[in-house]
Amino acid sequence: MAILKKGVKGGDVKEAQKLLNKNGAKLKVDGDFGAKTEAATKAFQKKVKLKVDGQIGPITTAALKYGKPLPTMQTQDYIKYMAKIKGNWVDNSQIVTFVRNAQKALDEAAAKATKDVEAALGFYNGNVTYWTEVRKIGDQVIVKQKQFEKLRTKDPAAAEKLAKECADLDAKLMDIANKKIKPNRLKTTAALQRADKAMDAAVAAITKCRKEVEAEKATW
Repeated sequence: MAILKKGVKGGDVKEAQKLLNKNGAKLKVDGDFGAKTEAATKAFQKKVKLKVDGQIGPITTAALKYGKPLPTMQTQDYIKYMAKIKGNWVDNSQIVTFVRNAQKALDEAAAKATKDVEAALGFYNGNVTYWTEVRKIGDQVIVKQKQFEKLRTKDPAAAEKLAKECADLDAKLMDIANKKIKPNRLKTTAALQRADKAMDAAVAAITKCRKEVEAEKATW
C-alpha cells in the first residue's frame, strides 16, 4: 500500500481512520488525511513504540490491525551466533583425537595416568552428543526467525508465538552449554592435569632409569 500522510485522500484513508478509531481515536471517517488524522496517527505510534512521523505505512497499519505493539524478536540472530560458534564443535572433535593420542602415550609410559585420560575422553565424547543437539536447536531457531520476519506484519500473533518459541529454544541451548558442555570441559581439564602430572612422573622415572643405565655402562 502507498504511504498515507497529511494531504492524502481516498478509500485507504477511510480504512486507516476506522482503524485509528478502533484504537481509541475519535475521527470523522471522511477519507481526508488532515491534521486530526495526523495527530491521531502520531499518538498511536507513540503508544505502540513506533517511529512517530504521523504517516501510515505497512508497519503502522500492521500495528493498527494488531491493536498493540508488534512483537519483537528477543533472541539473538542465530545465523550470526551459529557461525560464531561453528568452530567449537570442530574443536570438540579435534580434542577427542588429542585425548586419544594422550591415552596411547600414557598407556605406554604410565598405567596410572590411563584412568584419568579415559575419563577425559568420556567427558568430551559426551559433549559430541550435546553439540549435535546444539546444532539441531540452532537450525530450528534459524528457520523460525526467518518465518518470523515474514509473519511479523502479515500475522503478528503467529510471529509473537514464533518469538516465544525461539526464546524457549535459546534458553534450552544455553542450559545445555552451561550445565552440560562447560562442566564436561572443566572436568576434562582437571583430568588431563592429573594425567599430565602422572606423565611427568613417568618421564622422570624413565629419565632416571636411562641415566642409571648410562652410569652403569661406564663401568663395563
